Amino acid sequence: MEKRRSTWAIILSVLLAVLLTACDQSVDNNTDISVPEQERFYGDVLLLDGLFAVVALDGDLVAYLSVDGNDNVYLYRYDLKSGENSRICELENYLMNPANCTEVDGILYLNYITGDNSHVLVAVDINGLSKEEVTVEENISGLVYSTAASGKIFSLKHTDSGKSIVDCYSPQSKESFGFLSFEKGQTAYGISAYGDNVYILLRESDGIFIRQYDPDGKEVSLTDVSFAEHLLEETQISTFQIMNDSFYLCNFSGESAVFGFDGRSSEELADSTIAKTSSGSFAQYSFYKETTGQIFIFDTADSTVREARYDVPEGFDIRYIYSDLRDPGRVLISFRQPGSRNEKVSVSLIA
Repeated sequence: MEKRRSTWAIILSVLLAVLLTACDQSVDNNTDISVPEQERFYGDVLLLDGLFAVVALDGDLVAYLSVDGNDNVYLYRYDLKSGENSRICELENYLMNPANCTEVDGILYLNYITGDNSHVLVAVDINGLSKEEVTVEENISGLVYSTAASGKIFSLKHTDSGKSIVDCYSPQSKESFGFLSFEKGQTAYGISAYGDNVYILLRESDGIFIRQYDPDGKEVSLTDVSFAEHLLEETQISTFQIMNDSFYLCNFSGESAVFGFDGRSSEELADSTIAKTSSGSFAQYSFYKETTGQIFIFDTADSTVREARYDVPEGFDIRYIYSDLRDPGRVLISFRQPGSRNEKVSVSLIA
């Protein structure tokens, strides 16, 4: 048992890093980003000892993973306003964190890996405290990345034979079907959505490209982004986010950049981290630099960057930031004191 717990400790520490560096993407370019009522901001908050990894911030609710003494993994909901903590569901036979999660109509969708190497897509209702198993798949290799567009879930997968595919799930019809399949010599590194369109970051024989597709799978545009190839040379991409006329890339070595489709990169956002969220088509995105404590706002309308007005506690670094899936200006921030286990968490507005 002690050996098993030690193995779990190693796995969980690695997977937490994966979860906290992998961003999600989603839909609805008309997301309401109005400032919520003042009573919904709390400043410093006390999260629970059993919290293993945050999954999403949705208004007053924080969805998070927790592991019990028998290595069972559960999804919980913590109500910041009432202090109430509620178990949503168990993730049966859980082995590995979802690469990310995405959201449609208030339902979270996440794909996790089980102990027998199956990939399970589940739909989680945070408010209704319920879970529905959507698909269970075998013969899939590595992490599955999902995004949402036009009310559907699009998931990038790689088969055991190395083929890149994208499947689509419709919550309305509850049907899943193949959306895209790439040829030998084409490797998909990432998937993102903006508005109603789906974007694939693809390595081909003659370079690196971003292919844009409409909700029916028709190719809308092809853009050569080989200028970003240095981020893909020795490692995989952990985060790919389209931001109107720009995009963000981060690899598993922590190297990152924001590029315009014309190849120009943002100096202010070099090697910064995008705030995690279950939604994506926002008018603004938050970025941060862990050690300097700087927080930046990227405006998609004109691709401008400004530093946010926010006071990081003295002596603390930023550990991670989660944006509210309904309001990108409202965030949950974790601060960590270097060299210690001291952590502070705040739910605040940044502007």
